[in-house]
Amino acid sequence: MSAPLIILVDDDPGMLRAMEALIRSLGYRTAAFSSAEEFLSSGTAQNCTCIVSDLHMPGMTGIELVERLRGPPCISCAPVFLVSARMTAAASSSNAAALLQKPFDPNALVKLIEEAIETARLPPL
Repeated sequence: MSAPLIILVDDDPGMLRAMEALIRSLGYRTAAFSSAEEFLSSGTAQNCTCIVSDLHMPGMTGIELVERLRGPPCISCAPVFLVSARMTAAASSSNAAALLQKPFDPNALVKLIEEAIETARLPPL
């Protein structure tokens, strides 16, 4: 069985590299994208364990990405974790699984990812 695939979406190249290095250091696979549109066109949404996305990006925002993934039609049910320096009321009421405010504790992100991996491994009811 291959390592879980964690999707990263952020328009800040430095943040993207830092998250990618952290997650790969844990032995997980990553796919990094500089925009929500790039991610959606990649076709990887159905095969990922979770998605970590910036909230504020040019073009499609993290909230819009969550709405697009949930459909209809539903593209992915993987949990989405939104990260941002500025949280908004809309982010709080979105269907995101969690919100992390930048700068965030890397251990908090690792915990969310590991919980998503454990949940994905549970057999269906």
